[in-house]
Amino acid sequence: MKTSDNDLMKRLEKIAEKKAVRFCYGCYREAPEGVCTECHSDDLMFLLPHVGCEYGHLWIIEHLIGENVQTVNIEEMFESSMDGAYSGTTTVGWLEVDTLTAVKELDPISWQMAVQEYESQLEDDGEIISFDNGGSYYLTSDVENYVEESEEELCLCEAEG
Repeated sequence: MKTSDNDLMKRLEKIAEKKAVRFCYGCYREAPEGVCTECHSDDLMFLLPHVGCEYGHLWIIEHLIGENVQTVNIEEMFESSMDGAYSGTTTVGWLEVDTLTAVKELDPISWQMAVQEYESQLEDDGEIISFDNGGSYYLTSDVENYVEESEEELCLCEAEG
C-alpha cells in the first residue's frame, strides 16, 4: 500500500470510529467511553447500528464505502479506453465487425488478460482502490471525496491526531 493509501486508510479509520460505537460483547452492552461499565473490559468490539458488530475497522470501512461510493466496472473502463485506439470496423472474411467485438469474441482469454493488466495498472497508478482484495473497485478520487465529505460532517480534520 502506498503512502497516500495509508493516509487515506487512517482517515477512513477515524470515520469508522466516529460512526461506530464501542461494544462489550461479553455484557452485550454499549461502552461509548472505551471501557465497559459492567465488567470493566477494554477489549471492545465496534458496533455499527443496524449493520453488525465485530472487531477492527476494515469491515466498517468496507460497509461505508460500499454504501456511499459507486463501484467501477473495470471491463467497461478498459473497453472505453481501447475504443479510442481501436475504433472502427475490421473485415473478417466477408463480415465487417466492430474491432473490439472481434477481439473479445475471437480471443476471449487475451481480452481478459488485457483487462487484468489494465486493472493492475490502474491500481498501481492509484486511480482505483479496493477494500476487499479486488472483489470490487472504486475510483480513488470518489473515495477521497467521500472521506472529505464525511470528515466535514463529523467535524474531523487531518490536523487532529
